[in-house]
Amino acid sequence: IQLCARQLGFTLIAEASDLGVSARKTSPFERPSLSSWLQRPDEYEAIVWSHVDRAVRSVVHMSELIEWSQQRSTTLVFGMPEEPQPLVVTPQASGDAVRRCMRLAYAAEQETRAISARLT
Repeated sequence: IQLCARQLGFTLIAEASDLGVSARKTSPFERPSLSSWLQRPDEYEAIVWSHVDRAVRSVVHMSELIEWSQQRSTTLVFGMPEEPQPLVVTPQASGDAVRRCMRLAYAAEQETRAISARLT
């Protein structure tokens, strides 16, 4: 998160940590620490996650998060450790960026299902 912020010239103002809360089962809007920030978007310009699956593990939740960001003019940033630059989704993001987010959310959703099936 700090690396992404530096790369983009952002200043970190706070951190939300919802340890023990599953991104698979819980919408970003229902997580105690994160939801308090989502309720006051006028206090910042962007939210940065270390990776897409730290934000959501559901296509539905990603869709809700993107819609929320567009309505509130908030940029979403997802660290992409395997790539040189983070994935930045501005409120005016092109269809390509939104489709990429949805593909990554789908992959995270499928990964969660596979892990759950193996554990069962």
